Amino acid sequence: KQRSTGAGVWECGEVLSAYLEQTPATCRGKRVLELGAGCGLVALALAARGADVVATERAVALPLLKRNAARNEETIKKRGGAVTIEELDWTAPSAVATRRYDVVAGSDLVFATNADCLEPLADLVEGLVNRGAAGVLAHELRDRDATPTRFLDALKRRGVRVDETVPR
Repeated sequence: KQRSTGAGVWECGEVLSAYLEQTPATCRGKRVLELGAGCGLVALALAARGADVVATERAVALPLLKRNAARNEETIKKRGGAVTIEELDWTAPSAVATRRYDVVAGSDLVFATNADCLEPLADLVEGLVNRGAAGVLAHELRDRDATPTRFLDALKRRGVRVDETVPR
């Protein structure tokens, strides 16, 4: 595993993918926006379960995400899903963030080195939820980095219901 943002698989992506596999009704036939898609694990898992996914990432990470989506295109189509790749900067959201989605997904979105994006990301998630999207987010709460906890607190301050579940 590479452990660099946007270039590898993080544990929370694996946990979220496994959760979605166990709860197929969460995504099958639904329009899903994935925030911070990285190399595409969650987006591809969603699409392989029949979701229409818009996977978003920063410009620097788009080439790998596009390559991985292209490599899995045939399987995704056979399973009734689709993946579209779009650039999204949380500090200056584009039109992709104003569309309606059934689900907004993301894993390990915030950490110490991108803490400056925490409030804009919380605003973005709030807007998506207010337009009807259910949020399915996975974050590892770490003692050495309070950023994920601060993000959850920011969502709660905005009135977004947060159910904290620890996977088994």
